[in-house]
Amino acid sequence: ITGLGWLYIEIDDIKGGQWIAKAGIEYLAGERWSFGASVNLSTIDVDWNAIKTEEETVLNLAMEMGINDFSLFMRVRF
Repeated sequence: ITGLGWLYIEIDDIKGGQWIAKAGIEYLAGERWSFGASVNLSTIDVDWNAIKTEEETVLNLAMEMGINDFSLFMRVRF
């Protein structure tokens, strides 16, 4: 199981984006049961010109955050 995604949004003076990647594997143990594991990676980047005058930008906000995790799961099918 793999996936890759990207989101970018810009509203007034706030702009930012997010990258998402996923890689996983699943084992079908029977007709209704499966087990698996996956690695999820995500990076968020946001920029905001909070206070801006005609001559200069007085206050900026820049945030970059990475969220990475490992998941184990069990799936039951009906």
